[in-house]
Amino acid sequence: MSAAASAASVTIREGDFASRVSIAAVRFESQGATPAARSVPASEHTLRRLAEILLPLVPDSSPSSTASAGRRAFGDLLLDAHNVASRILALGLASKVDVVFDSSAELSESSSSPRDSVVVVFRLTEPPLLNGTLISAVSKSGSHSAAILALNNLMGVGDSIETSLSYSLDSSASLFSNSPFVAQACKKLDISCQRPWNFDPDQSVSVVGTIQEKGLDLQTPCVEESKTFSANYKIIDRDLSASHKFSYEASIRRLKATGSDPTPKWIDNELGGSVKHAITYTGSIDRRSRSAFPTAGYSLRTVIEGAGLFGDVNHVKMDLEGEAYQSLTHGFSVGLNSRIGLLKPLGNAFSRLSDRFDLRGPLLIRGFRRHRGLDDGDSVGGDVFAVAGIDVFTPLPFLDHRIPIKGHLFANAGNSVRIDESIPDIKSGIKRLFTQYSGAVGVGIVARFNWLQGELNYSFPVSGLGSPRFDFSISCEFY
Repeated sequence: MSAAASAASVTIREGDFASRVSIAAVRFESQGATPAARSVPASEHTLRRLAEILLPLVPDSSPSSTASAGRRAFGDLLLDAHNVASRILALGLASKVDVVFDSSAELSESSSSPRDSVVVVFRLTEPPLLNGTLISAVSKSGSHSAAILALNNLMGVGDSIETSLSYSLDSSASLFSNSPFVAQACKKLDISCQRPWNFDPDQSVSVVGTIQEKGLDLQTPCVEESKTFSANYKIIDRDLSASHKFSYEASIRRLKATGSDPTPKWIDNELGGSVKHAITYTGSIDRRSRSAFPTAGYSLRTVIEGAGLFGDVNHVKMDLEGEAYQSLTHGFSVGLNSRIGLLKPLGNAFSRLSDRFDLRGPLLIRGFRRHRGLDDGDSVGGDVFAVAGIDVFTPLPFLDHRIPIKGHLFANAGNSVRIDESIPDIKSGIKRLFTQYSGAVGVGIVARFNWLQGELNYSFPVSGLGSPRFDFSISCEFY
């Protein structure tokens, strides 16, 4: 008997599922990567680790076991092989797994039936050792580009080392405008090392180092330099479609004035250096029918941060985000989304510009450029914020519904408020939050391909400062 599986898919004869077989041997073979992106051969360390995954297939071989104890239904063997192949793929040890069940003549010479004994062979196509990604995004008033380089499975345990270099530019006017404008740039370098915990693809540990220089010219003539180290532990719960991440972060930040003009009075006590140590929990659950244009389900995400273990930054920060979707008739669907956040300084500490909520961006609250608390005409961020919206996605005429391009009707509103002398407590801030919000309605087109995502919309502000405007955003990824 011979049966083969690619991605744990097999073709066998009727009745074979109930046949009881014993496993003569379990082995795996490395087929290497494709010639265009060849990886190093599987190391001895990798092979030993893979052997640990194969243990569930090995029958009880203790002296007290009987001959029949090592046999199992062929259907159970298929299920075990599927689980082993899935785990190998989840660990990133292979880009493809072919499973072969073979009963050769040599194995069956001493058996009463050729189906008594099988050899299980896992044929692994190793992933490329090195891969890279280029990301480019542009909107009406800004651009973003990033280059990511990753080394995969160097130690043979599903580990990776990734380097990311990004550059962003945001301007006070349209990129196509001839009028004077102010621009701010952000340069960022990330180096991260990640590996599964205890050889479990659903648990991982990582360390990340970040160097960043962020201009704040749209808010105030300053630039922030920061160096950050973080250690993370992540757990994935596949049954609940949920994940939990626990992080420790240590950062050194310095805020410097860049212009010759005097800085606003509110920024004076923030200039200079600060040290932040924080512990963060990030939890999420995603039960949407799909990531692009979901028609059912919901997702939730929460971030809770506590700073003040060491250093001069002391606060509790919470951010909660949720989405829910429902399909309608004739290819229409509706989505609801909301997001709220609170930053509460502890003791005599004050909130810092680097930690406040930033709601700028053309697609967070559509129809507005700035959605941050204002102080003397400068945008300084919010200690409390709320955003809510409703989206209706529609089919487009003359376009197949399977193509991920939809019409888009939306309404959204939001605001952020800084707690200071004029708004001395959170209760007053929340009252201001829901009485002086910005809102808009609009129509547009949304495209969400795997490698390309874009949105073009026209919005009409219904509250707050603003005027009817076009906005667009396009993001591309190249591998």
